[in-house]
Amino acid sequence: MRYRFAAVLVALLFANIAFGQAQFQGVVVAFPQIVVGGDPTSTNYVTILQLVNNNSAATGADIALFGDSGSALSVSFDGQSPQATMHVTLNSGETRQIQLTLSGDITPGWLAISYSPSDALATVILQLRSGSSIVSEVGVNPSFIPNDVISGTDFSAETDSFLNTGIAIVNPSSTPTYVLAQLWDPSTGTVASRTTITLAGAAHYAKLLTEIFSSVPTINQIRAKVSLDSCLTASCTSLGNGFIATALRLNGDQFTTIPVAQTPNPGDAVPTTRILPHVAFGGSPTGVHLNTVLYFTTTVAYSERRRSSMTTGILSQPPSTAQHRHHRLHSPFPAIA
Repeated sequence: MRYRFAAVLVALLFANIAFGQAQFQGVVVAFPQIVVGGDPTSTNYVTILQLVNNNSAATGADIALFGDSGSALSVSFDGQSPQATMHVTLNSGETRQIQLTLSGDITPGWLAISYSPSDALATVILQLRSGSSIVSEVGVNPSFIPNDVISGTDFSAETDSFLNTGIAIVNPSSTPTYVLAQLWDPSTGTVASRTTITLAGAAHYAKLLTEIFSSVPTINQIRAKVSLDSCLTASCTSLGNGFIATALRLNGDQFTTIPVAQTPNPGDAVPTTRILPHVAFGGSPTGVHLNTVLYFTTTVAYSERRRSSMTTGILSQPPSTAQHRHHRLHSPFPAIA
């Protein structure tokens, strides 16, 4: 079976900002990856949105969806006719689950929710299905705008014959922005490949690691650090206004969320303790059992050098420009045995 990663600031600092037909007011939370569509009798994706009003009074939620280009993305909310926005009123303590589907090609995008007068709890779950049966599902971390907009991040990624890493990036601003994506050589700690991603206002970019850095000879089997940095211009000589992002580890048809968080900038106090809130291991070694795997990458020295070089405008090599900056991902996953 072949699967694919469907592949999922400045303007949003103010109230009443419009993206397409969506008017954002009050508290805004964004989910940088959703995916819908496919063959309803075979491989297809469904996005589940769960809302809980934990306030003492009613609140409203305006839901808006955007595609790769930043334009409105119309989907079916609970089987209704496709639309790009939906308003939900939640009474105190009320819960609501909404199923997002699409008849047609597998389509990625991102989702934003504007609450008024108070925010609520929201969860987004991506489901890979075979017909109506769930094959795999994974949650997407929310980003509150503007607090969770980041200027740079580092994380570990891995590929092999069964593994890949999907990366989704969103520009939450109404003005264009740029993201410098770099893959770091695990042996030397130097940049193995870099590309600059151009994002229009509200645009979304989702690709596999093997596609972003396809020119790297070892890209089909590598365990390395990926860095993403916001740039003000395509030349990446100064830091930009920020972005939001998520990453998924794709192990066959099983998905896992990879933490994507702000990396300290030069001069920031660097935390020396990291807390992982849950690990699990044990069980029958010949049957069902759990393992916890930790990946370590060196981030501080390289991230400081990287951001310092951008600030002073002395990047040793100009980043290349992505040829398909807003190309919707249509290439399938490698065949899964």
